[in-house]
Amino acid sequence: MSTNIGIYYSEAFGSRYLPKEKWWRENTDSGIKLNFGLQDGDPDKGYDTVLDSSLPNALCVGIPGSGKAPLVNQMVASLVTRYSPTALSLVMVDFKDAEFCAFADKTTHQSRIPHASFIAGTKDGSVSIPLLNGLMDEMSRRLALFVAEDVQGIESYNKKMRKAKTSQKCLPRILVVLDEFQVMFEDTSISDIVLQKLQNLLAVSASCGCHLFLSSQSWKGVLPADIMKQLPVRIVLRCSEDVSISVLGSPVAALLKPKYGYVYTNTEAGTSQATTRVWRTPFIPDEEFFDTEKRKEVIPDGSLCILDALQRMATEQGVADRKAPFIGRL
Repeated sequence: MSTNIGIYYSEAFGSRYLPKEKWWRENTDSGIKLNFGLQDGDPDKGYDTVLDSSLPNALCVGIPGSGKAPLVNQMVASLVTRYSPTALSLVMVDFKDAEFCAFADKTTHQSRIPHASFIAGTKDGSVSIPLLNGLMDEMSRRLALFVAEDVQGIESYNKKMRKAKTSQKCLPRILVVLDEFQVMFEDTSISDIVLQKLQNLLAVSASCGCHLFLSSQSWKGVLPADIMKQLPVRIVLRCSEDVSISVLGSPVAALLKPKYGYVYTNTEAGTSQATTRVWRTPFIPDEEFFDTEKRKEVIPDGSLCILDALQRMATEQGVADRKAPFIGRL
């Protein structure tokens, strides 16, 4: 980590790894490629962490001010530009009710991301019950499809659909982003129910192509060991030494300096440091990602920001925009 200068998404990452001409060119048959920026801070080392059946889910922690919101924005930006809505479906809930409202249109109260099938900003943890019920319904539907086609999971199902030249039947992978997920368990009258529903979902979600990204800025070890084992991908921003050790298996994240976008990842649930990597997460200014009014520069197609460009692209390519209603205040 040789420099303490912040880096910007469009300059350090977008123009090199995901310029406009490369948008929506990849499928998710082999997994969802998460990118948190530049490995070791090196502009020549873009690197992906793949969520698939063997590494199905992720846990992200970091104290307030550590850069969790910019990291999630970077991740979402790379996902929605890399994959089309037919390849990736996003379910996004912000239990802090502070961040995800930027992804919604304040006039229509609908998501501005074509990929979003559900998006909410709420401090009400009880929202998690119908959410988990809906996800389980989708898992049951997919499992029935797999039985009917005599396949074992989403990879073999989509491969069979492509071979039969019925790729329109391919299933998108689902990424469920639950920010400040610990709120789901704060109401003790429903916490056991929520936990059981989460365990039921995790029992089948990996083979069905559904992956969880749980994030928290106040990690207190609220999850039992059996669930922690199913979150092998660990993303750790600046935090206390105790939290770094419990999540990453090493105290290194406690030594990160503030403000400059560094984050550690590990893909072995912190049981070994062989896969530990450090990244520099580029910062995306709000006007570049969200704001069509403040942005002065334009993306080559005439769009004023990334979300605007995505909506234009969906219209031009005839891709269905899910227009998910935003649940919460705007």
